[in-house]
Amino acid sequence: MESLNQDMVIEILSHLPLKDKIHSSRVCKLWSDSNKYIYQNQPVKIDFDKIQNPDFVKWIIKRNVNLSLDIRILDEFTRVGIQPILYPKIVELINAFSQYSITDIPDYIFEFENLVKLAINWNRIQVVSEKVSNLQYLETLYLSFNNLTTLPDSFGKLKNLKNLYLQGNKFREIPKSIFELENLSEMSLENNYISSIDSSIHKLKKLEYLNLAENEFQDYPESVNDIQSLKYLHLTCNDIKIIPDSIIKLVNLVILNIGDNRIIHIPKSIFKLKHLIAIHASQNFIDESILSDIDTMKIVKI
Repeated sequence: MESLNQDMVIEILSHLPLKDKIHSSRVCKLWSDSNKYIYQNQPVKIDFDKIQNPDFVKWIIKRNVNLSLDIRILDEFTRVGIQPILYPKIVELINAFSQYSITDIPDYIFEFENLVKLAINWNRIQVVSEKVSNLQYLETLYLSFNNLTTLPDSFGKLKNLKNLYLQGNKFREIPKSIFELENLSEMSLENNYISSIDSSIHKLKKLEYLNLAENEFQDYPESVNDIQSLKYLHLTCNDIKIIPDSIIKLVNLVILNIGDNRIIHIPKSIFKLKHLIAIHASQNFIDESILSDIDTMKIVKI
């Protein structure tokens, strides 16, 4: 069975009657996974060399199958291997240009207008084109470990974006276009140079996860307290000294990670937050008298 590649397995499964489709999932993991792609509308993960195969192209254009391309190195030369007829079927580009040291995102990436997931990490990207707004179906974007300092205004037009990962860049502030992403639920800006946050962040009404670890905050960024939907807040490895009483505005907070700061005070009012299950606060200077009752000790980890 291992001698059959995924393309062949999918071809075989597509011809089976329903009864045999169900039983095929019991044959081996490869068959089971392939069935998921075909019958649960999940993208088929394909290496770049397969999409250059003429037989594969003939097969795929006749079927309602989306593609997830694992592209380590993609440049103008290899682009020739992707026929435009396949563009609408490409919904994921993962490992794109990984450690290829490109300085900007090639324009042809924005021709894949049905992309749902795009990952271009570990490069030297300094600028994101205004054409990024072409990717209207984009839900998940990784641009981690690049040299970004800002994002274009058109970035705010990505209305379907839910997950945004920008850790390891050179942002000194959160680009204002991000505040227009009304469906954003998860954002990581870890390991940047941010020291304050604009009050416009309250516009992110669906944001549940926010990672601001390893930045340059000397004061707790109180503007985040206006994100009522926030459940997970990470502020590890900053220079924060005091957690203000206003944090109780985060009525849905579940986990607060504030380790490796210079914190000397946590307000007791924070323990009134009914959804709070943990405060990770190691490597600080917190007065242990705040842990005088047993319920508090269950929550605070120092």
